[in-house]
Amino acid sequence: MRVQPEAVDGYLCGLRSGNKENLGDLYRYMGGLLYFYALSIVKERHTAEDVVQDVFVKVYKNIQKYKPGTNGLMWLMKITKNTAIDAKDTRPLTVITEKTGKKKSPEFAVTGAAFVDYILGHLKKSERQVVTMRLYGGCTFTEVGKLLGITENAAELRYRSAMKKLKTLLEKEGIHYG
Repeated sequence: MRVQPEAVDGYLCGLRSGNKENLGDLYRYMGGLLYFYALSIVKERHTAEDVVQDVFVKVYKNIQKYKPGTNGLMWLMKITKNTAIDAKDTRPLTVITEKTGKKKSPEFAVTGAAFVDYILGHLKKSERQVVTMRLYGGCTFTEVGKLLGITENAAELRYRSAMKKLKTLLEKEGIHYG
């Protein structure tokens, strides 16, 4: 599903006008995208879930700062980015490794979010962010560039490089697409 900026703006405007139900609607509509974006930064599921919860608390507390019609999607992505960076900087580092000598495959990550985590985990952080914003957020390369502090061309190059890597990985796993 592609996120429609107009829908996000509608939820934010409704919340700004005092309709608290819009917060739940916004969470159901945007939670998945914000989770994957946070995950691309923090690289840990539970932390990404915490980040998304924190984002929605911040949105609720700061909704009057939102200016209707100014791209609510980018506003949410920026809050998510900053919250994820803060979470990454403050969480304790835990490293768990297992050397089995076996090739990792998508069989252990059977469906949905787990498989996406597995696939995106093969990309560099900068590539994961661009792919997440483009595919799940529907952001333009210009928007991606602004959010990440890079040029539009750099955003497009990262995206194309990431997609090439993903295609190669999927083919190695026996998954072919058009």
